[in-house]
Amino acid sequence: MENTNTEPKKIKVLDTFTIELKSRGSLGLQLAFRTDKDGIVAVTRLPADSNSQERISPGDPLKVIFEIKALKPGTVNITFFETQPWNKDFQEIIKKEIELEVVE
Repeated sequence: MENTNTEPKKIKVLDTFTIELKSRGSLGLQLAFRTDKDGIVAVTRLPADSNSQERISPGDPLKVIFEIKALKPGTVNITFFETQPWNKDFQEIIKKEIELEVVE
C-alpha cells in the first residue's frame, strides 16, 4: 500500500480546481474517489487527452484529471484510490486525500 498523501485545502463556494493523478489502469486498476459528506463538492473525472500518450504499454502510468467544484460551505474529505471493483478481497491503494474547507 502506498503512503497516504493528505493535502489540506481551502476554497470558496463555486470555485473549482483540478487534481492530476497517475493511474495504473494499464494494469487493471481503477482510479476512483469517495467523499465523507455529500453535497459540499462535485467531483468530476475529466475526459482523457488522447494526445497525451500515443503508446501505452502494460504497467505504464496513465494521467487522470479530476475537477472539484465547491457547492456549499462545509468541510469534506475526498479520498482518491485505486481498486479492482470485481475483486472483493482487493485492498484499496490510497493515492491522495484532500481535506477541503469550503467557505463563502
